[in-house]
Amino acid sequence: MPEINTVAVDFHVKRYSDFDLLSIARAVAQDYEAINTAYLVSVHAHCSSVVGVVFGHIAPGPYG
Repeated sequence: MPEINTVAVDFHVKRYSDFDLLSIARAVAQDYEAINTAYLVSVHAHCSSVVGVVFGHIAPGPYG
């Protein structure tokens, strides 16, 4: 079985674009049944991983 290599990368310097801020404002204004721990914008999904800009993450950790 091939060995799986992973790297955790956190960028804390990206500024939000106007589009990102508008998307975040709309998402925050929505009424959700469950508690949201974060809002994601500019997300790219590949296999079982996603990479994007995280806003308002209330429970950061190694797995989300």
